[in-house]
Amino acid sequence: GGPPRVRTVYCFLEHPDEPVERTFAQEELEAARAEVEALAAGVRAGRFEVTEHPHRALCHDCPARERLCSYGPERTMAVIDR
Repeated sequence: GGPPRVRTVYCFLEHPDEPVERTFAQEELEAARAEVEALAAGVRAGRFEVTEHPHRALCHDCPARERLCSYGPERTMAVIDR
């Protein structure tokens, strides 16, 4: 029983073994939809901005790194200490 709810489950590429689960009540769905649409707006508009902090762990397998990236390999292949 009870009002309808929507359950979502998704994974981030960085942590594929740690799925995130969220459940939305009916009254929360419009806000969730607006948040997803805002996040996707740049992709839909063709805007793919480079990170301000390139490094090897982030950039090593990027298909645009060698030909399209505004940073050179000294930045995109840099090893950072964490």
